[in-house]
Amino acid sequence: MTQTLRPISVVARRVARGAAVVACAVAALVGTGANAQVLPLLPSESLVVIKVNNLQAVSDKAAGLIKDWGLDQMRPELTDPLGSVLTMTGMGAGLDKAGEVGVAIMPPNQAAAGGRQGPPDFLALVPVTDYKAFIGALPKATTEGELTTIKAGGRPVFVTNWGKYAAVSPNQALATTKGQGIVPPPASAKELATKDVVVFANFKEIRKIALPQFQMMKPFILAQMNQGMQQAPNANPQMTAMVSAYMGQILSGVETFMTDADGVTFGITLDKDGISTTLLTDFSPGSYLGKAVAGAKNTGDSLTGGLPAGKYMIYGGMVFSPNSAAMFNDFLGPIEKAVAGAGDAGKPAAAYFAATRDFMGAVRQMNFGLMAPPANALQGGGFVQGVSVMTGDADKLAAAMKTISDNSTAMMAASGMGNIKTVVTPGAQVGAATLDKYATTYGEPQNAQEQQMSVFMEMIYGKGGPSGYVGKVAADKMIQTIGGGEALAASAVQAVGQNADPIAQGAAANVLAKLPKERVAVMFVAVDQIATTVLDVMAAKGVPGGVKLPPNLPPVGAA
Repeated sequence: MTQTLRPISVVARRVARGAAVVACAVAALVGTGANAQVLPLLPSESLVVIKVNNLQAVSDKAAGLIKDWGLDQMRPELTDPLGSVLTMTGMGAGLDKAGEVGVAIMPPNQAAAGGRQGPPDFLALVPVTDYKAFIGALPKATTEGELTTIKAGGRPVFVTNWGKYAAVSPNQALATTKGQGIVPPPASAKELATKDVVVFANFKEIRKIALPQFQMMKPFILAQMNQGMQQAPNANPQMTAMVSAYMGQILSGVETFMTDADGVTFGITLDKDGISTTLLTDFSPGSYLGKAVAGAKNTGDSLTGGLPAGKYMIYGGMVFSPNSAAMFNDFLGPIEKAVAGAGDAGKPAAAYFAATRDFMGAVRQMNFGLMAPPANALQGGGFVQGVSVMTGDADKLAAAMKTISDNSTAMMAASGMGNIKTVVTPGAQVGAATLDKYATTYGEPQNAQEQQMSVFMEMIYGKGGPSGYVGKVAADKMIQTIGGGEALAASAVQAVGQNADPIAQGAAANVLAKLPKERVAVMFVAVDQIATTVLDVMAAKGVPGGVKLPPNLPPVGAA
């Protein structure tokens, strides 16, 4: 019995051409299916399993999408992906095109590597209708008894007959010995049974190898980081302690995930509208993450409401529950303890983190959007323009945001970047709301660290630095913008006031309908807007893109 991470599913709709070619090529090679025939034959100690079947069905679906996207005009061979692959490889005879494929990634075969840590082993089960015809079509194959050997990349690869499957592996023992079978956790098992293509990470086996190594390396990693920070020019002991505690929590989070996760699946399904994928994690029910996920709150409400109409590259939203705040508090505890040990020097950081804790306790939902900037904005060095709409106790949220802003300059100075300052001017009338206007600037760098950060921030935000508006717009709503000037803030105030949700009615509508009805978070990636922005910049620089995207492409969606 395991606890499932409430579904993280991704739906891709008519993605950009380069990504589509890769996805379709992979799908054509590995296929889709419904019957779990492969799993009982694979080794139980498999680290990763790739399960696919019905090669021809996937090829047909991929061919339909390729034609829809117009890719067949660029690469005519993609009208029959499977046929093209079989022609190119010289394979096909005896292959069961409607059968299931399974590939198991195994721990490295140290014996074959002379006791060293060699590359991972693998075992592939290829469906066949005529095994003799299949091996007869393999290039430069030699057969002795029941064992066939071919050369791949200069190393021998062994092939044997497992009835409806040809077993293929560079490890002779794997090719000649049927496994005890994979028994995935319940939610992962459902994904493996229902998706066209699924990658399953078997964390019950992965952690046997990875977790002890990670636990052994963790103190060394932290010690090396501390040493590097202490030896840096203008090192701040208080900041070093805080960053050390922060990185310690990050590493502990990785360790907790490896300890609590039983399985992770990434599934792909093709349909007439595009490519849909799911990402799902099974946690042990009594574990820390299992209990936390069990108490997570889903919602059927829109997670794009209040975002004004516009061209977005990435957008979406998430809900927060008491469990979210509790997990955040657990993460923050050791960091705050390190800050408290710094005395007066740590007071700005203590106030900053306390306000962050207050914010997490007051917020119930956050919708966000990163907008596609005009080409001239990118030429000027800045591309971040966005808006977020927060729902919760707006007074507490506003107070927390003010405290965070008030202490951010001191936090930057303590981290060795004293040239970065944030100035807040209250009382800006924007539409029907009174907001605070903020501007973060970076002065003349005084050291190498400040110089590096100034270059980085100028690249992202432009020479003027990040600026925008923040404040309460309703009893339970506040907004924050970055870039876009007063016009963006005014459009956000208006959208919240009208309870508008133009994004849910646009290109994302069909994608949203394919996502789970109850979810913790949703995110969309508008591949066409990202590609168009890049092409616009290229055109502005006199570089022809040579690509014309179909209009109104739906985004990639995740929930």
